[in-house]
Amino acid sequence: MVFITASRAHTIVLLAFLSFLAQSSLFGVSVSIYNDSPFHLTAEILLADGSNKGKVQLPPLNMTTWHAELGNAVWSQTPFTVIFTCRNGSQYGVFSGVQTGATITALTSQGKRYCQKVKKDKKDNTDKKNKSSDSPEKLRLDPIWGPP
Repeated sequence: MVFITASRAHTIVLLAFLSFLAQSSLFGVSVSIYNDSPFHLTAEILLADGSNKGKVQLPPLNMTTWHAELGNAVWSQTPFTVIFTCRNGSQYGVFSGVQTGATITALTSQGKRYCQKVKKDKKDNTDKKNKSSDSPEKLRLDPIWGPP
């Protein structure tokens, strides 16, 4: 039988606690961000003082974990604010009050939660305008057109 004395038990608890502290300062701060929307979004992470901490590109239905720099825990800078932005630069939504280790989703952010679809290229419109009035597409719409 193995007997653990009181001093040995305290040593084990102390080592476990020190191991936990070393890992938390080593890994720093993280936030899991899930884009559960059908839009391609950019998530911008801001500290409590308003300074920008980083940006993450998120395709639709994708998840990523943002990490602060190793060894630089910014506990005093929480809570974070995450701003979701559409491809065209318009704001999708804002998630404020984000704590360390939290998982947030784009659809639960505050805001319009919608991105406008990307407009078609102008080249397509100019091709339609350049077609002559005698084109077969135009003639098929004419009720008089047909074989003699």
